Amino acid sequence: MKGLRRRFRGAPVAACLAVSLTIPAPSGTAGDRLHRAPPETGHMLSWDGSKTIVLRKRGDRRFFDVVDTVTGESRGLPERPLARMRWGEDSDTAYGVSRSGELFRVTFGADGTAVSEVALTGKGGVPSAERPRVVAFPRPAAPVLLARGRRGARPLYRCTVDPSPAGAEVAARCEVADPDGRRVLSWLVGPGGRIPARIVSVPYGEREFQTRTGEEAWRRVFGYPPAYTRFDTFGVVQADNTVWALSNRGRESVALVRIDVSTGEEKVVHERPGIDVHRGFALFDGAGGSRPLLAEHFPGYQEVVHFDARLGAGYAALRERLGGGPVRIDFVSADRALEFAVVEAMSPAIHRRRYLLDLGAGTSRLLSAGPLAVYDRPAAPSRPVSFPASDGLMLHGYLTLPRRADGAGPPPLVLELHGGPWQRRLWPAPPMVRFLGARGYAVLNLNYRGSSGHGRHFLEAGRGSLSGRLQLDVLDAARWAVARGHAEEGRIALLGGSFGGFLALAVLGRGPDAFRAGIAINAVTDAVAFWKRDWDSPGNRAAWQEFLGSRDLPEAMLAGISPLNNVRKFAAPVLLLAGTRDRRIPPEHSFELFDLLRAAGRPAELAEYRHAGHRPGPATRERMAGRIAEFLERYLPVGNVP
Repeated sequence: MKGLRRRFRGAPVAACLAVSLTIPAPSGTAGDRLHRAPPETGHMLSWDGSKTIVLRKRGDRRFFDVVDTVTGESRGLPERPLARMRWGEDSDTAYGVSRSGELFRVTFGADGTAVSEVALTGKGGVPSAERPRVVAFPRPAAPVLLARGRRGARPLYRCTVDPSPAGAEVAARCEVADPDGRRVLSWLVGPGGRIPARIVSVPYGEREFQTRTGEEAWRRVFGYPPAYTRFDTFGVVQADNTVWALSNRGRESVALVRIDVSTGEEKVVHERPGIDVHRGFALFDGAGGSRPLLAEHFPGYQEVVHFDARLGAGYAALRERLGGGPVRIDFVSADRALEFAVVEAMSPAIHRRRYLLDLGAGTSRLLSAGPLAVYDRPAAPSRPVSFPASDGLMLHGYLTLPRRADGAGPPPLVLELHGGPWQRRLWPAPPMVRFLGARGYAVLNLNYRGSSGHGRHFLEAGRGSLSGRLQLDVLDAARWAVARGHAEEGRIALLGGSFGGFLALAVLGRGPDAFRAGIAINAVTDAVAFWKRDWDSPGNRAAWQEFLGSRDLPEAMLAGISPLNNVRKFAAPVLLLAGTRDRRIPPEHSFELFDLLRAAGRPAELAEYRHAGHRPGPATRERMAGRIAEFLERYLPVGNVP
């Protein structure tokens, strides 16, 4: 990146590397892993509910299998490393994507175990050199596979499997459906596999919903800015030319809507003022029709609005089975007749348990559970909190408090800032927070102004606030925690990743005496260099113009809050963690700040993770957690109250 120099990697730096650290288990508990995948995930029910696609783990290998929904018996799918697998046009057909990008169709025989395969890449299919990415898998009402190329004009291919007489070889046929997909964000699929609409990024940064008027002709239906407008379609276009979407176009909150593809008119199916719909689901009948299933909100704890009485009863029965307290239940899949549904349950006492709901019988059966026994206990329960910022705006977050002996003072607090800045934290606390809670730390996950989930007013409150109110939200959250007795002044650390890491560092430069330590993961440290690069992308530029509240790049403001330019204001020790393959925020950001902090005599540590990207994998996150725990133990120990 221009403006940032590569740090010399000689002997003096070697002691700062952290590439193979492990996490010590919390005292008095069993287990030594922070992130461990359940032995079985996926659980995609077939259209008739008879079979289920599962992702299994055996040793270090992960592979897809197809099992009988009731008995769990395997249907004999060959073990191979796959990246994705989905059901196709019927319950005897599935489609897979290998890790090398190969596409193929799997068919189960009449006995339910015989397997045949048809390649969709190579001769007659999508050119293998394209390394295609699947845009849409086949469905009963839309029996085509859409895949886009990754080279040149990034064309869209439409693949079908030709019917064949008994005994004849089945062949796939793929053709170019859209020759230029470079600006296309998504295509919508309709009955019979037609492509009636698409969403594109236009040159000046706006997104545009277009409907098809000819073989290669498209008409603009409406446009919307990418920063503060959410418009996410899901499912296929129905026989009445409508499609389901989550949208806040022209309204205060994200709602579950049904949109007319030709006119862009939205019919609101469910909306809650001031609280966004987080996820929505519909049940498709396979003949071009559908009906809504549920909508999820997170005003604090999860709240689910059900449109199907039997599914609602199944959720209620599972909540009762799990103790009747707050529990998050995420919908995973269902069969077309809604006889069965797969859901995932989480709470402070539960880590990722999947259940099969038999909605006809009103029963539930455990399918798999994340083997994090060390965290499957209410050692550090989390709860939603809200409090006013100093300007009166209500801020939101989640507070995790460790178990403390009677009469003990407040624990040290880690104030965590999410990335984005348009993201948010949800309940319950993730494993990293449970890990810190089990070690005796309180954790406050702050959804600062500009976070999603609490309506357009709260989202747009972040506009133009980067150098002022946004940083004050962090200071206000720390003051609130101290005032409520959840923390002691001077015993609070900041933790953030990506934009959250940048915000943490910016606050440390603004209020150096307010925090004992700071931790930043893959963080921006040169704001001018980062935003200059993003300004070259029309879509990114349009979003940042909204957030920064400026049509032109505000270089003076960004330079003023860049951590690189405020090194001498830092007083608290800083831990920087960087992935060497981070393309979003190159590791030079962390390297440069580390060099400047050390040169200025400020306490700083650097942990460099080779081969890790912007979103580190489970093994890297585990090593990061161990490094963070060691850093906190040195500068903010649980048992050392000043």
